[in-house]
Amino acid sequence: MFNLNRKIFVAIMFFVIVSCSLSGVSAATFYVNESWTSDDIQVLLDDNTLNVTELCFSKLGSGIYSGISLDIYRSINIICDVGVSLTGYDNGVGPLGYAFSIFEDNVNITGFILTDYLIGVVASSVDNLKISNNVVSNCDALIEANDINNLIITNNTFNGNGEGNAINLDSVNNTTISNNSISDSMGGINLYESNNASINNNSISNIGGDGISLDNVSNVKVEDNKIDTTQGNGITINDIENGNITKNNISNSLGSGVQVDSSKNVNIDGNNIDGAENAGVSVSESNKVNVKNNNVKDTAYGISVDSSMDLNIESNNIDSTSDGGFYVYDSNNTNISKNKIKNYNEGINVVSSKNINIAENTIEDGFSSGAIYIESVNNCLVSGNVITRGEANGIDVWNSNNTNITYNAISGTLNGISLLESNNINVKSNNLTNNEAYALSVDYLNNINIISNILKNNENSIEIMNSNNILIDSNSIGTSNSDGVAITSSNMVNISNNNITNNNYGIYIEKGDSIFINNNNILNNLESAISIENTLYGAIKSNIIKNNLYGIYLDNVMDFTVSSNKIYNSKEDGIHIYGIENLISYNLVSTSFGDGIGIDGSYNRIHGNNISNSKVYGIYTYPDRISNEVYNNLLKNNKIGLGINGFYNNIYSNKLINSSSIAIEIGGKYNFINKNLISGKNNYGIKVDGRYNNITRNMVSGTEYGISINSNSNRAVYNNISAKKYGIFIVGANNVILSNKINVKNISVYIKGNSNFLSKNNVSTKNRGISAYGNFNKVIDNNIVSKSHGLKFVGNKNKVNNNNVKSKVNGIISHGNKNSFTKNKISGNKKYGLQSSGHKNLISRNIANKNKNHGIKVNGDKNKVTENSAKLCEVHGIKISGDRNIIAGNKLGKKTNKMICLYGYKNKFQKSKLKVKTVMM
Repeated sequence: MFNLNRKIFVAIMFFVIVSCSLSGVSAATFYVNESWTSDDIQVLLDDNTLNVTELCFSKLGSGIYSGISLDIYRSINIICDVGVSLTGYDNGVGPLGYAFSIFEDNVNITGFILTDYLIGVVASSVDNLKISNNVVSNCDALIEANDINNLIITNNTFNGNGEGNAINLDSVNNTTISNNSISDSMGGINLYESNNASINNNSISNIGGDGISLDNVSNVKVEDNKIDTTQGNGITINDIENGNITKNNISNSLGSGVQVDSSKNVNIDGNNIDGAENAGVSVSESNKVNVKNNNVKDTAYGISVDSSMDLNIESNNIDSTSDGGFYVYDSNNTNISKNKIKNYNEGINVVSSKNINIAENTIEDGFSSGAIYIESVNNCLVSGNVITRGEANGIDVWNSNNTNITYNAISGTLNGISLLESNNINVKSNNLTNNEAYALSVDYLNNINIISNILKNNENSIEIMNSNNILIDSNSIGTSNSDGVAITSSNMVNISNNNITNNNYGIYIEKGDSIFINNNNILNNLESAISIENTLYGAIKSNIIKNNLYGIYLDNVMDFTVSSNKIYNSKEDGIHIYGIENLISYNLVSTSFGDGIGIDGSYNRIHGNNISNSKVYGIYTYPDRISNEVYNNLLKNNKIGLGINGFYNNIYSNKLINSSSIAIEIGGKYNFINKNLISGKNNYGIKVDGRYNNITRNMVSGTEYGISINSNSNRAVYNNISAKKYGIFIVGANNVILSNKINVKNISVYIKGNSNFLSKNNVSTKNRGISAYGNFNKVIDNNIVSKSHGLKFVGNKNKVNNNNVKSKVNGIISHGNKNSFTKNKISGNKKYGLQSSGHKNLISRNIANKNKNHGIKVNGDKNKVTENSAKLCEVHGIKISGDRNIIAGNKLGKKTNKMICLYGYKNKFQKSKLKVKTVMM
């Protein structure tokens, strides 16, 4: 082609025109060189007689064209030789406004070096503009254009002066901005009120504002760009519809990596964002935004969302965020799933939002704040997340409603899950391990379900305070340094089907109402398996409890049912209750090292329990407690079967087998012991150390002592006793022993005390029937069969009346004064019918026939022996040794030599028809 020179310009131009005319060619390429001025070139371009379709800036020398500023009114390709530079200064005047201003369609500008302009290229209201392969420096902008269709800006390099946007576009359609390198400008790429844009593979750095800014744009794709060091955001999107922000590398933004405002249908996918001072991705007042597969590192927030709807935040990697991984505020219908967050302050923070899904995220190595924080949120699902190693809580929920927390794995945090001031919460199938405070902490909640979770090796497992309507079901709770479940000031609690092991307390509840604990396995806890304090109304049923300090410990409770539990190997009591009006029924309690059941309260009912192998008491009621009912219990192999203290307790129809020490021990007053069945090799059947107790219709067999009373004013009535040593053993006064059936090997009734009353007892013994030591005792209407003495008395002023005694030795033997023996049947004894040693005794109207020795033998003075029958005795009917005795009205049989023998003086015989052998002493 031609090398043009201004001096021969006219001739050559003519040649070109003629040549074109002759050849019929309608387009031409024109060349200019460094000698051409801007005006020369403009004239060329404006000459409509020339069909200039391509203009080439040649490099004949330095390649520098000074002061070039061209207005392009034709379709043209403007190109140059390599190294051509256009400058906006001419002889020190500049900078010029632009190098090229485009007013016509179909213009391409390619290959220039543009320096010292305000704007490299300006365009308005044209179609099909392409700016490519240019190098622009020390300018405000590479291009500023508006109202353009089909714009391509590609492979340009812009090194600005920091004053404007490198690419500033308004109202452009079908735009491609690709493979450009932009640095040192106020803004990188700015696109406003435009459609169908593709911004890809650009490198943008050292920007004073935003790297890429899109405002009121639809159908835009921003892909594979590298943006580094912006004073604003890496990418800003405002009022966008249908945008794709993908595979960009964005680093060191003072704002956010990607900022989305007031937009819809935006996809932010596969970006790498590093070092943003604000958020990696920030979304505000937008709808249907998808933030997916992004890598965000060393930012304040990883992803921040404000006042938006229908967001999907998925499969992002967030690392080292100083404020938080995700922050969502006032946004609804948001999915946050499959993200990875580590080295965070707050992991995921959702506030004042609705319909939130937080699922399958991996969150680790948090500091200061929690992994997932939910505040003032309605309808939130937190599911399948893995949270490890955080200095604060794993999941926080505050002031929220309808939250489901399911299938999460949380370990190494402060509290695994913390719930505060919320309603309708489900915590299900989570795995909470090795957390430093609580696995689950709850305060001020209504309606919470805690179901099928695994809680292991936490400092504390579950703490609930000030809450209502609580279900804790089918959880595995174990190996904490404090309590498995701790509940304070809460009502309507149901704890069922849990496995609770190796904690301090298994379940600890204080200040509650309506507490129900059912079907749990509670094992190997250091303190009580179940401990409840200061609580009204509840039930503890069908739990299996093993190897705890106390099985069930209730303190200051009322109206509780404790039923059908199985309790083994408690180090103290199996069940201990301090409270009133509780029901303890049908429990199996075995091998307690304290009491099987301890009742420290009043008006309780204890029935149908099976209690065995207790090291102290099977059932024990504490002193000063009243009106407990203990009935229909089976107590076997306990040290002491029942220990009854306090007042007005009713103990009946219990079965006590093989108590090693005492079957029933009574230490209080006004208690009723009725219809109990006692058997085994224990020492005492019933042992009474209190007063005014009623012991009735009990059956005692196989014990050493049947009933032992070591006190005053008790009643033992209608008991059936078969004992080895003593049937009834009394040390005390004013006791009533009535209508008992007693069969023993040693002494049926032993009394040491005064004013006791024995009547209508049926006594059979291989040794002594009744032995009484004391005064003012009354033994009346008893039936005694004995292989030793039938009755033995030591004491004064006792009354022995209407007894039927048959003995292998003496029927009645007495040592004392002023005793009364009347109407006794003491016949057929192997030795004496009655033997009395003492003074002023009354022996009257007794029947003492057919005794093998004397019928009645009296040693002492001033006794009255009257109206007795002592017939057919083998030695004498009556023998008296003493003085001043009165013998009258006795019937002594027909054999005079066996009627009476008298030793002493001044003895008187009245109305006696007998012959007396008298020896005066």
